Amino acid sequence: MLKNKIVYYLLIFTPLIVLYILSKNKNLSPALFCISLFAYVFVYRKFTDILRLVQINILPKAQCIKYLMPWQSISLKYFKQLYL
Repeated sequence: MLKNKIVYYLLIFTPLIVLYILSKNKNLSPALFCISLFAYVFVYRKFTDILRLVQINILPKAQCIKYLMPWQSISLKYFKQLYL
């Protein structure tokens, strides 16, 4: 599913658009917005990046746990394979 770049970009930008719309319409408190943004950056994006790298056979499944740690930056290490 994430082998297609269009699907991948839709998956990573849709939550940001939803957060923007909810905060613009005042349906989301500032505290909940910050919590949601934190969860997006540190949880959701990490999982989607790891899942994409596994599906395009760049990252073996055995190394997935290693990149779930907060100090491991998978986006910087595999930037070219993820986004270009």
